[in-house]
Amino acid sequence: MKTFPFSNFSWVEKDKIAASDFPYTEEHFKFLKSVGIRAIVTLTEEDVSKSLIERYRFRHLHLPIDDFGVPSLSQVKKFLKWVKLMEVWEQPVLVHCRAGIGRTGTMLSVYYIWKGFSAEDSIKMVRNKRGSGVETLSQESFIYEVEELIPVIYPDKEEELFYVLLETMKVLRKECPWDRKQTRSSLMKYFIDEVEEVVKAEKEGDLDNFIEELGDV
Repeated sequence: MKTFPFSNFSWVEKDKIAASDFPYTEEHFKFLKSVGIRAIVTLTEEDVSKSLIERYRFRHLHLPIDDFGVPSLSQVKKFLKWVKLMEVWEQPVLVHCRAGIGRTGTMLSVYYIWKGFSAEDSIKMVRNKRGSGVETLSQESFIYEVEELIPVIYPDKEEELFYVLLETMKVLRKECPWDRKQTRSSLMKYFIDEVEEVVKAEKEGDLDNFIEELGDV
């Protein structure tokens, strides 16, 4: 796979999450769009171009981390919640720092711990998939710390559901306005049916179906 203009782009989980060095130019953003990336996590102190983010319609999360450093636990929580949201929305995510090595490798290792792997296996998986990973002892130690704390860091199902619901509603209000040809009366019968489907999905704990039905509402 050709990855120019990136020097360090690769899929970590095909069509779900990828990693790279810093996307500076419009050519970088064109490439990302062409391979299916729809959301970007920036881990450097410097943010990516806001104008290019808007022009190419990427969703974006900025979590500034010092070079060779580690994220805060609040940043880890924000990262995992956001990645979960992108999974629900089926938006493939790019994670990047400056070179796509240390900070990126740290967050990807956190991602695999969240997916149920041990700290040791997570570090190995990232290195095997990327050819690089955590660079410092502090980054490696942090991964083992996250393994112990992940039940505390990551929200329970109710908090996760509320977060996904809230963010989904924001997008619906912003990007999916009502068809102005419809009236409240004409929409009511459809609304009642869809609300019943939302309630059913919530009772069954089916998050994916809950989001789908909520979108219909």
